[in-house]
Parts: sequence; structure tokens; C-alpha cells
Amino acid sequence: MARAVPLKAAAVASARVVPIRGCVFIAAVTLATGGMQAGASVASSPRTASASTGLSPPITGPVCSITEHGAVGDNSTLCTRAIQTAIDTCSARHPEGSTVLVPSASFRTASIELRSNMRLHLAEGAGLYGSTDPRDYTVSRQWFGGHLRFNFNALIRGANLTNVSVTGSNTFIGRSPRGAAGTSVVDGVGWKWWCQAGCIPLMRDGLSRLWCDVMNPENSTLPTALLPEPRGQGRPRLVDFYNCSGVLLQGFTAQNSPHWTVHLQYSRDLLVQNMTVLSPRSVGNTDGIDPDSCVNTLITDSFVEVGDDGISVKSDN
Repeated sequence: MARAVPLKAAAVASARVVPIRGCVFIAAVTLATGGMQAGASVASSPRTASASTGLSPPITGPVCSITEHGAVGDNSTLCTRAIQTAIDTCSARHPEGSTVLVPSASFRTASIELRSNMRLHLAEGAGLYGSTDPRDYTVSRQWFGGHLRFNFNALIRGANLTNVSVTGSNTFIGRSPRGAAGTSVVDGVGWKWWCQAGCIPLMRDGLSRLWCDVMNPENSTLPTALLPEPRGQGRPRLVDFYNCSGVLLQGFTAQNSPHWTVHLQYSRDLLVQNMTVLSPRSVGNTDGIDPDSCVNTLITDSFVEVGDDGISVKSDN
């Protein structure tokens, strides 16, 4: 199993940003506050990865496919239980390290929880697509914005873990170039959530009302009533790691998150590499990558185009 690469403390003495051919290379990031302006794009054009970048490390060690545990790749059947069973079974059988494989198909899911010494890998053409029914998501008390509140768990979540990876088989960085192989994607299917939250700026002057009439025909608001008190915002993030060490995110597309896309909290030794992060620029509150109160974090060779902060380094948010 390819392990997440720990970053030496000496390598993160300062933070600097160097643009490279339409991408952004974050040489080092340490604790800080602030972010980028709304509607930020941290890249302007796709970039095909060269052999030297290596979008994902090779798979080694035991492999458990989610379809072996009942997941159905029709983008309709809810596969949360099957995927979680694959994760838990693989971890129990191979605590020293394993890979949970998402094969080439589209799988509908809600919150899944990763385990230590585990890699979740999306094959070429594989996709995890978020349920739009909030009742499908697990709920936990989460630290967010300086407060502990109950909220829906992220589509992919890890808490108190060591050596954990989410990787994909993308052969490019940025929007899929014509003729590219199938994309490995984690998609939050955020349209209904965005309409419920009113975070589509055009809604304020009625220009996108027809859009939300389709995506949210009952004109419902965020389902905070399903949450215990004290309640959070009522929208799940896409990828969330809390109090983890040795985390690798590499080689897949994370898109259309109901809320922030990649949130890394109170964690250390993090590598985000060759990632593509997308949300419509007309939708606010869809931050791209937010390292929050983390140590030894490297974000490199990634394309981020979202409707809010592209990369926002936070302290205790």
C-alpha cells in the first residue's frame, strides 16, 4: 500500500505561491488565516500530467472492491451501506493496510467513514455521487467556525485516523480535455442544497428561479430540523478530515460540493497533489481546499475553480 508522504517540519517554514503553467504550486503552508476572493480560480487551463508528476501511486497490498459487498453502479441505488461494509471489512481483515476499490461505474452514496491504514481508490471512470436526501446522511457533533454543532457528515469523512488516502486515476489536471480517459470523480450533487441555502447569487434577482424550480421543486429550505441542538448549517461538506495524520488526496476530481469541498482540520502531514476541484462560479460558499489549523501541509499541482475561496488557509474556523 502506498503510504501518505509525511512532510518534514523543516520544509514548512513559510508559505509561498508559485504559478506553473496555469496551475498553482503551493510550496508550503503553515497555520495562518485568510483566503482568496470570492469566485476564485486557482488555475486557468487544464494541464496533462507528465510521467514525473505521477497522478497516483500504484496499488499494492490487499484490495477490496465495493461491488463485492453489494454496491451497484447505476447511480440510482443507494450504496452507502455496501461501501461502508467494504471499508469496515477490509480494515478488519487487513489492519496493516489495504485498498478499497471503487470500480468504473457511478455509485450513489451518502456519508462514508474511512479507517486508518487505508486507501480509497477510484478507478478510471469511477464516480461517487452524493445523495440529495439529507435523511441518508449520518450526523455528528462537529467543530466548525469556532463552535461544536451537529451537522450532516461529509460524503467522505475521516476522524482521528493515521495513514489514510483518497486517490483516483485521472491522467490530467483541470477540466477534462477532449479525448481524455474516464474521470475519477467525487461529486456532491449540490444543486438542491445550493437552492435551499440561497447561495446562488442570481436567485436574488430572479434570473435563476426556473433553475431552482427544477432542482428544488418543493422550494424547501435547508433541513436543519433533522439535526439535534445545537444545530449547524445543515449542509454536508464533500471531503473532511479531522485530527488525522498522514493524509494523501491525489489524482481525482472533487466537484459540486453542497458546502466546502475539501476541509482539513486539526491534522498534520497532509499532501494534496494533482487534484481538480470544481464548482460553478455562480455559487457561493463552495470553498475549494481549506487547510484549517493544520501542520505540515503541502498542496501542489492542483486546479481549483469554485464560486468562493479557492484555497483558504484558516486558523480555528
